[in-house]
Amino acid sequence: MTLIATCTTHEYIVQVSDRRLTWPNGSVADDTANKAVAFLYDTVFAYTGIAQMGDEKTDQWLAGILKANFSLEDAIQTIKEKATERVKSLPYANKRLAIIGACWASEKEIGPHMPIIVLISNFHDNKGVILNTTQKTFSRVNITLKPSKPFGYYFTGQLLPSQDLKKLGRNIKRAIEKSPFKSKKVDALTMRKFTVEAVREVARKNYHVGKNIMLTIIPNRQIPEHSNKPTSFYYFPEDKTDPVSYSPILVSRKAIFSHIKLRNLKEGEFDKIKEQIKKGKKNGFVSKD
Repeated sequence: MTLIATCTTHEYIVQVSDRRLTWPNGSVADDTANKAVAFLYDTVFAYTGIAQMGDEKTDQWLAGILKANFSLEDAIQTIKEKATERVKSLPYANKRLAIIGACWASEKEIGPHMPIIVLISNFHDNKGVILNTTQKTFSRVNITLKPSKPFGYYFTGQLLPSQDLKKLGRNIKRAIEKSPFKSKKVDALTMRKFTVEAVREVARKNYHVGKNIMLTIIPNRQIPEHSNKPTSFYYFPEDKTDPVSYSPILVSRKAIFSHIKLRNLKEGEFDKIKEQIKKGKKNGFVSKD
């Protein structure tokens, strides 16, 4: 079962998922499995638990539901209903599944955006605490960051040991105390650093958690200085020499982009690509627009 870590401040949301899948006997099935889906560039979901929803991978199943919905609220309700229906029919002995969304939203129709974590699960109670038994239906829990608190975090799946959770809290608090900003805010890169370190620390102790990590950062675009900042994706491989980077599945209202792989170009490759594009334009194969 994956470890999903979601950290929030009033300026950024950071969500981290490892990429390891294991068989029921504990052996590794896949160490590069995607578990994150970005929706409309301002919301991210990740799952922990069942990796296969019948004949579809869980991330692909989730992306299909998101694409068919035009609002976040409709998508969340549909995920709840479809997950209950699909999981009920699966032949697995272990049917645990939790889908954790993170977004900026207002609790009222008009009002400032706040970071909200949405937990859709069949093995958590109404406070987001893991239950001993799997429920027949999926429930929803909203976890919000109070205006009086500078940061918050929620971990599920493979749990973060209490000493590591306290360490993460201490690190973020120290970063806030040392912050050069008058408002004593913590920046996105600091949140990224400490969250990745926390997940990697669990991976060193827990064989079910992988060291290949996907991370998403969503800025609060209601803040003027962040209004033009994009949602950012980062891939942290266990092998730092690996030239390939990955992305979550990206879902818009019209399309799904999956199996995205990126790598740094070797010296001279970019010039060759530009030359190929020029030739393509001359031959009418590439639009000049």
